[in-house]
Amino acid sequence: MSQSSRAKFYYSKPWQKVRTAIANRDMNICQVCGRSLHRMYVDHIIPLSVCDDSQRLDAENLWTLCGGCHNHKTRCEEKMTAKELKIQTKSDWMRRLQKKARP
Repeated sequence: MSQSSRAKFYYSKPWQKVRTAIANRDMNICQVCGRSLHRMYVDHIIPLSVCDDSQRLDAENLWTLCGGCHNHKTRCEEKMTAKELKIQTKSDWMRRLQKKARP
């Protein structure tokens, strides 16, 4: 997905509506670490860059993350192939991201 297509998607009314619904569903609490900060992100579990059209606005593919968990997930995604990213589940990400949070 090109950068202009991504920008167009993120400014679209359907995305704005779904983003608000997901943040409300998750009570604006990070689904990994439990924090609720000023800046929270509604994130695609299977990233927008590799998900299919039906997953872009699918509530099952979206969750709320704090900035720290979102940034960590993004760094992990950059090291993975498209094939690996397409098969990651919410549980997979929870294990990977929570492992980083442990001492």
